Amino acid sequence: MEFRDLGAQYRALRDAIDSAVSRVLASGRYIGGEEVSALESKLAGYVGSKHCIACANGADALRLALMAWGARNRLSEWGIPTSVYCLRLMHERPAFVGPLAHAAAPGYRAPVPPCAEPANGAASHTRGAKYVRDALRRAVL
Repeated sequence: MEFRDLGAQYRALRDAIDSAVSRVLASGRYIGGEEVSALESKLAGYVGSKHCIACANGADALRLALMAWGARNRLSEWGIPTSVYCLRLMHERPAFVGPLAHAAAPGYRAPVPPCAEPANGAASHTRGAKYVRDALRRAVL
C-alpha cells in the first residue's frame, strides 16, 4: 500500500536534496555536523521547542527519553500504542520491564497513533510513571 509518492516528492525537491547530500558528502561528517544542526534547529522552531535531537528512528527517540529519565539505572515500565512494532526495544529488555500496551487514541488517523493521553497518561501519572507523547507524527504527517 503506497501512502506517499516518494518519487514525485523527490523530483519536486531534487535540487535542494541533491545540494544537501553533496554538502554532507563533501564535509565527511555523517553524524552531527552543520547539516544536522540546521535540521535540528528548523525542527525545534517548527514544533515550538527550545531543542531538538535528531536520531535514526523512533526506537532511538524512545530510548533517549527513557535514558534521560534514568531508566537504565533501575527497572522501569514503559507503555506504547498497541499498534507499534517495537522489536528493537524488546531486544533491550534487560534494561526495561515491559512493554505495557496502551490503546491508541480514538479517531487518530496516523499509521502509528499515540497513546490515549487522557486515559493512559492520567493512570500512569498516578503511579508515578513518566509519559511521552509522540507529537512529531502530527507535525510531519
